[in-house]
Parts: sequence; C-alpha cells; structure tokens
Amino acid sequence: MLKPLFIDNDYQLRDSASGQIARVFWEQQNESEFQPTIVCTPSNFKFKSKWKTIEVKDRYKIWYLGVGFRKIGLPGLSLLPDMNYYSWAKFVLFRLHSQLSNLDFDYIHTLCAPRSTHLIGLDLKKRTGKPWIAQFNDPWYDNPNNVKQSKLVGLYNLRREREVAENADIIIHTNHIIAEIWEKRYGSIVKDKMFVVPLNYNINPLPEIINTDYIDYLNVAHLGSIYSSRSSLDFLKGLAMLLQKYPDFRKKIHVTFVGGLKKEEVGAADKLGVGDVVEYVSRIAPEELSKFYSNANLFLAIDVNLNSSPCFPSKLIMYHYYKKPIIGITNHGSVMEQELLKTGNNICYYGHPEQVADYLYRAITNYNSLNTFDKDYWKRFTVENVASVYISKVNLLIKNENVI
Repeated sequence: MLKPLFIDNDYQLRDSASGQIARVFWEQQNESEFQPTIVCTPSNFKFKSKWKTIEVKDRYKIWYLGVGFRKIGLPGLSLLPDMNYYSWAKFVLFRLHSQLSNLDFDYIHTLCAPRSTHLIGLDLKKRTGKPWIAQFNDPWYDNPNNVKQSKLVGLYNLRREREVAENADIIIHTNHIIAEIWEKRYGSIVKDKMFVVPLNYNINPLPEIINTDYIDYLNVAHLGSIYSSRSSLDFLKGLAMLLQKYPDFRKKIHVTFVGGLKKEEVGAADKLGVGDVVEYVSRIAPEELSKFYSNANLFLAIDVNLNSSPCFPSKLIMYHYYKKPIIGITNHGSVMEQELLKTGNNICYYGHPEQVADYLYRAITNYNSLNTFDKDYWKRFTVENVASVYISKVNLLIKNENVI
C-alpha cells in the first residue's frame, strides 16, 4: 500500500478545474492500493473526502497585497512566485512542521497550480528525505500569466523552478511540449525523472454518450471562461464573414458561450452583427454543464494567444469524451494544435478569421466530413488509464528509495 502526503490547495474547491480533476482521481483509488493524506483548503461545498485530510485555511485577504502591487505599478511582485505562497503555503508549512512526527507517509506529492505548492514539497523533501513527486498541471516559468513579470522576477522564478527540477524525484507534466522545454533547459537533471501523464476526467461517473452523425442545425458550444490572453474575437469575426456572405445560414447556426468573459468580450457579438445567433451563459455549476455538452454538435476551444503555448487546455478532455468535432483557435506550435491535429480535428489560427468562416461553411453544408476524427482518443483520460501510468512510476520510485 502506498501512503502519499498529497498537497493540493484546490482539492476541496468546487469550481477549480484542477481540484475537480484531482478529486475524481484520488476518490476513485482503492484503499488496498493507496492510503493518502490530503493537505488542502477547507471544502467550500458539500464534499467530504474518504481520505484523511489536513485542512489549512487560505488567508485570501493577503491577496489584497497583489492589488496594492498593481496600484503602485509593480504587478510582478505578486508573481514571487504567487500570492498563495503568502496566504497558504507558509501556513501549511507551519502546520506540517508541528505534526511531522505524527504523520504516516512514504512519499510527498505536490500539485500546482498554484506553483508555490511545490515550495512546500521542496521544504519537506529537504526536512524529511522522503521521495517527492512534483506534478505540474500548469507550467511555472513558461506560464502565459507571467507576461507581467519583470526580468528580475523572471530570474527569481527560474531559480525556484530549477530548485524543484533538481530536488524532485519525479516530475510530472501534462504534455510533451513543456517536457521538451524542461529537457532543453535542465538537460540531464530532469531527463530520466520527468514523465508525461495525461490529466483525467473531472466528473464521475461519466455520462452516457449518444453519437451524432447527421445534423440539420449547427449548435456550437464553448464551455469554459474566456480569460488571460484568450479571445473569441477571431471566431466571431469569422462567423460574421460567413453570415454576411450567406445570410440564410442565420437559421442554421447557434453559438453558446458558457462561462465568464473578459470585459473586452462583452458586447463583441452585437458589434459584429452576430448577436442574434450568439448566446452567453454565465458561470454555472459543473453538474449543470452536461446539457450543453449533449446539445452541442460542434465544440469550440479557445487557447491562450501565445506562440508555442505549453499549456494543456483541460476543456479538451470532456470535448473528446462527447465525441463531437472540435474547432480550435490557437497559434502554431501549441499543445492545442498538437492535440487536435493528432486526433483529426481542426485548427484555425489567431489572426485568420477567414479560416473560421471556411470551417463553419463546411460544418453547415457537409457535417459528415468532420466526423473522421479519432473517437477513441477519450480513453487515454480515464482514471483507470491515468492511474496505471501513475502507479507504475510511483512503484519504481518507492522501490528505488527502499522505502517499503
């Protein structure tokens, strides 16, 4: 039996995608295989883990420091490495230091985001000598949210990232692009201890799926908030081009955006003359999303607007499961480009709304031609598949460390 000390700020937070994914994974593990202790913030909904939890409150008021940094023109200070380091990680370390002699675990597993969670693992690794797994659901230095970091802040984050790379016994990334970046950056330090392990589904049990091979109406859905450098404008411009050229198509298409919007996005559909076929639905509970997945016959995925983005868009996991064609808005060299082209889905690139118009024309007039994508790709994201990869790596780690 494996006894991880699993540290994840978001584990019991309802609306955290990372927390949902982690919960689904660990709550399905068998007690004969695992006996984890979960270190996390208190639950903000009616959820109680079947495992032992150590709950440490996140002092969110400390985040106002970040607001102050922005007001004085130094937003990068909140990226040293993040505000959670001051509001949560320091309090976790104080709590764990006082309880270490009573904790029964044979390895440490930290999950980010937030990235400062790995500094907890770094401290415990040095303090206890126990094996340590550092899992990155999002990149550290290469995160697109780092655009506000100055050169000095960037150097600081590179130094802390290197400490994790040097001291962790296993490093888990979600995709090969970020793994290749790390191998180029750190070379032999990470080469033999870095693995790509896919994310798993964030819902259990998975719903029953009915395939759609023929449609008489195109129902496009984007499920997830539009934030950071993501933008729906190229998609909306392409939609406007299509409807200007083929006005009768207004009766054959509907687009739904579910989730939060940046202020730049509000009113964009009306300004472009497509407000009558575009619907916006604010954030809703995860369990209410199933009807939107089921009703859609085409999924829209919008990536961060960053060249060679190393971020894995978690929304693709559920998109693959529902087995509908996907159109992705991204840039060359991104994980989204790699994932969608690998599965036989379609990419349109930022700055080219005419590609969107051409694709939507094809979707309306010849939908069956889009149904050639890999409909079995969803299987790599099952908890069973992810667990089999994870367990094999952990068993090797524990065996090499002679812990059990």
